[in-house]
Amino acid sequence: MFWYEDADGDGFGSNARSSTGCQAPPGFVASNTDCDDSSPGVNPGSVELCDSANTDEDCDGLRNEGCQCSGIGSTRSCCSGRGVQTCQGDDAGASFSSCTASVSAEICNGVDDDCNELIDDLPVSDGGVSVDGGQVGLSCSVGVGACRRSSFEVCQAGSLVCPTDAGIPSSETCNGIDDDCNGMTDEASNLCSSIAGQACVAGQCACPAGQSTCGSACRTLGGNCSVGVGACRRTGNDVCQAGAVTCSSTAGMPTTETCNGIDDDCNGMTDDGANLCGSIAGQACIAGACACPSGQSVCGAACRTIGGSCAVGVGACRRMGADVCRSGAVTCDATAGTPGVESCNGIDDDCDGLTDEAGPGLCPASGQSCSGAACECPSGQVVCGSACVGLGGSCTVGTGGCARTGADTCSNGAITCSAVAGTPGEERCNGVDDDCDGLIDEVGFGLCPVTGQICGGGSCTCPSGQVACDGVCTALVTCVSDRDNDLYAGGTVTTQYCPNPARAAAGFCPVTFVGLAASLGSDCNDADPARYRIANIAVDIDADLYCGGPAESRCIGATLPANTRFATECRSNNDCNDLDPARYQIMTLRTDADGDGYCINPSAQSCQGASPPSGLRLATTCLGDDCRDTNFFANTTCSIPWGTTSATKSCGIGPPPSETFMVSVNQPSIAGCPIGFRLTSFTARQTSGSITGFCIAANLSGTAIRMDCPGPSFGSFTCRTTGECTPD
Repeated sequence: MFWYEDADGDGFGSNARSSTGCQAPPGFVASNTDCDDSSPGVNPGSVELCDSANTDEDCDGLRNEGCQCSGIGSTRSCCSGRGVQTCQGDDAGASFSSCTASVSAEICNGVDDDCNELIDDLPVSDGGVSVDGGQVGLSCSVGVGACRRSSFEVCQAGSLVCPTDAGIPSSETCNGIDDDCNGMTDEASNLCSSIAGQACVAGQCACPAGQSTCGSACRTLGGNCSVGVGACRRTGNDVCQAGAVTCSSTAGMPTTETCNGIDDDCNGMTDDGANLCGSIAGQACIAGACACPSGQSVCGAACRTIGGSCAVGVGACRRMGADVCRSGAVTCDATAGTPGVESCNGIDDDCDGLTDEAGPGLCPASGQSCSGAACECPSGQVVCGSACVGLGGSCTVGTGGCARTGADTCSNGAITCSAVAGTPGEERCNGVDDDCDGLIDEVGFGLCPVTGQICGGGSCTCPSGQVACDGVCTALVTCVSDRDNDLYAGGTVTTQYCPNPARAAAGFCPVTFVGLAASLGSDCNDADPARYRIANIAVDIDADLYCGGPAESRCIGATLPANTRFATECRSNNDCNDLDPARYQIMTLRTDADGDGYCINPSAQSCQGASPPSGLRLATTCLGDDCRDTNFFANTTCSIPWGTTSATKSCGIGPPPSETFMVSVNQPSIAGCPIGFRLTSFTARQTSGSITGFCIAANLSGTAIRMDCPGPSFGSFTCRTTGECTPD
């Protein structure tokens, strides 16, 4: 039989753990229907509670069944969120209280106005009557034109909706209906395309007012019309014949063109013949009649100008008269004058057709010419004496620096210069003849302002490699920057300056500069005169010649910074205590308190001076591990003086602090314990030999052993004494 663990002890188990057997093991039951075996209040025998934890207490798969609400005191919104309801009662039965919202008649607004848990629950009307005091139930429509459909308003999702769909648009035709449902009626431009010019008016295709259909277009008929031009023109009315508009009359027949103001030959031009007035030359057909041009009259067989002004002769002989018609010809009624002598007056005095032509005595001065009825010299000249000469031109008097420029003038009938020569001055080097002697820049005192300068090409220059310095040609000095004026160069860029006599130590260079040859070296800090050289230095605070760190390159002056020295003076750069001159090196040491060369304790490093402290020694000098570091004689193998021989003491035989030692001798003597030990016990015995004897070991002083080995021949046997030396 199967048994199921009942973990919560409520008489119902679960499938979490099971067992088989004839009897139920402790804590197991036959039922496996517990849905929460960790809670004794949850099992098929429990009563469902209205709890906020929403627990299935009776294990029926349903939670809070029969409960309107769970969680006493919890709330929920009601009437579309306008109010709240509170869960009240107990776990055995809970329900919500009435809604706190106000109640009103239901309208279409997406809100539960009457608090019946239904939103917008309005009746449906199809009679066009309002069911909510508003628009619901009233007539409505969708679409326009031919697509318009009607219905009655309904409420959906809190909004008014007309529950129908618009019709489907069709192509627009000329019928007074909005066929394509775009809000415009008969709006297309090609609704009446079969007859050109027709338009859709009031739902019908028609020609414009005053026109009729003629063929495939609208035409204007019955109006006045004409055919032909000039004398052939005939009038009628527009009529429609064979689908086209034509005039009802026929044009007349053309005749020969004459000068009568009529288009006799019907070519569109009036009086257009070439010889309409051929009997009088010059006449033309004007306004249907033959006539001479305005201002002319018939004279002989042609049109002539009569009465106009006329002249005979030329120059001073010319006389004016009037044109007259004599014997069928036009002539002047004046008579020419008598010629005279030609003069420069702009008149043809000799009546030869030439005015002021060249000839003897035409102008009074030589070089003059007659122009514009007046005698004139050539451009830029005037009459001076009896001839034309050029005045106003540039002229010069004097030489060199005395030369002066003026203009040519006429004085007393002769040409003279208006300028006056200047006064000679002192000769200077300027490319000018200052003293007006015909020589330029000739050698003389004061020719150049700077001592040593040479005049050439009108300017004073110093010899090559020199410049003017304080009035004397001097060679420049080459300088480099020395901003702190410590005679150490602060750079490599050179500049040339006039020498400064007051700065000989600086190579005659100006302040903040030093000459290349005068420089004491390169300046590592050109802004500080106290620092100018690079040195490798190291820190040595305790001045023991052992430096406390690696050397570094620093900019210094004449003296070293405090607590430093030159790196070359350092015996090492590893001072382990730079504050104590007695300690400067790391030693690896071991303890040797008794000074026997044998050491104890592991090696350790420490900062020391020239030698290890008392009781310590360099680990590399230890002879081995010491068995007793308080006894000079006790080490790995100790030699104890025994008369004139040595006796061997073996260390480490007994447990500390006692040590066992053995002494072998071949003569009586006294042996003592090692320093720092005292004798505590001893025995003596004969160990070998053919002669009977015995050894007597006596404690003489508590620290010494005396061995007496009686017998006639001491060398025939050996006495051995054993004792304990204990630290004192």
